[in-house]
Amino acid sequence: MYFNFKANNIFIGYAFGEEVTAKWSFSNEEKIIYIEGMEDVDIEFKILKLTKDHLALKLGLGEFLMRKEE
Repeated sequence: MYFNFKANNIFIGYAFGEEVTAKWSFSNEEKIIYIEGMEDVDIEFKILKLTKDHLALKLGLGEFLMRKEE
């Protein structure tokens, strides 16, 4: 599984055997990343923790700790 949030607001993700491309936006006030345009489904990731090396996201009942890679 990987998530790639590009500076031009393009999201590329891989999970469950599928790669998807969509647009992302961010609400600084709510600390939520919005993914729009993924097969007619919009997704909201709540940011639980953000450091220079890690990103912890909450999606529904699941929580994901992602490590930053260059």
